[in-house]
Amino acid sequence: HLERNYRFRNLTQEFRYEGKIGEHSLVAGIDAHRNDDDRNLEITNPMGVFRVEEDVDGHGYGLFSHLNYRLTPRFSLDTGLRFDRETKGLKVATGNLDVEETWRHISPKIGLTYRLDSKSAIYVVYAEGYRSGGFNTAAPAGARVYDEELIDSYEIGYKGLLFDDRLRLNASLYYMKIDDMQVQEFQSVGTGYTTNAAEATSRGIELDFQAYLTDEIVGYGSLGINNTEFDRFSDFAGDYAGNANPLAPDYNFNLGLQYRDAKGYFAQLEWYGLGKTYLDKANSNTRDAYSLIDIKVGYETDRFDVYGYVTNLTDKEYDSNGAYTGEIDVISPPREIGAQLTYRF
Repeated sequence: HLERNYRFRNLTQEFRYEGKIGEHSLVAGIDAHRNDDDRNLEITNPMGVFRVEEDVDGHGYGLFSHLNYRLTPRFSLDTGLRFDRETKGLKVATGNLDVEETWRHISPKIGLTYRLDSKSAIYVVYAEGYRSGGFNTAAPAGARVYDEELIDSYEIGYKGLLFDDRLRLNASLYYMKIDDMQVQEFQSVGTGYTTNAAEATSRGIELDFQAYLTDEIVGYGSLGINNTEFDRFSDFAGDYAGNANPLAPDYNFNLGLQYRDAKGYFAQLEWYGLGKTYLDKANSNTRDAYSLIDIKVGYETDRFDVYGYVTNLTDKEYDSNGAYTGEIDVISPPREIGAQLTYRF
């Protein structure tokens, strides 16, 4: 049995400059945030009652810039730089724990774009990704702090408009090398915490399109194929090198048709799904691939929209049995029939 009492207070702000320097474009700015979260838990299991009263606060800021430099009429150089500084603190009244730590990182980006014509281009880009570390309460003494995550990302792709602008097409290939990947550990039901897998590799394909079949009918779709594996990762329970990252489907897709006319009538049919998904780091439990169908019809005006909808039209079951510790079953939502009203003041 698990009881939660959470209160979250967050404030974010961003200031951005966008401008031109001759033929070159520049974006620069600063974003900042502050949070103060109170989280109280009471977990009852056969071993007894486990209570957690914790206060998590933090503040940080990021400085960023991006410059698109026109080398020639067809070639342009994309460069970016970001500096992050974040401080997090954790106080646990029930555990007499009071810790604070600050993380800092500089993330570069560089890419090259070649314009095939005025409406299409190919590109290649390298970027470094970053996610700060943090603290755990429900973790062994040696795992109270987890480290920052770093990603080296490589991408090559195409973006363009075709057939008199009736087809928009984006396609890309990516490869990522991840150090200290942040993953979830579960010692028992309700006692999850974040830790770091030593190394992981992610690679995949992304494709999306939007096609204007007529003035009223638009077709759209997307496809993502991903493979993320642990290169090095072990803990008290075993060695998971070569295993797939849990809760990451090996593919996802959607395909839809949308009708919207000048009189305000609207209709949409969408088919979407996910591939096989491993539910735990040991890859011992899986959820099979599944797909769903949603429909939506309505009437739209300048002041209000009204819709009727059905999600999971065929009432498909796609439960996740044996997630996390192997003891948790996540039940899939059944078919839902409803209405939606939007009014603009």
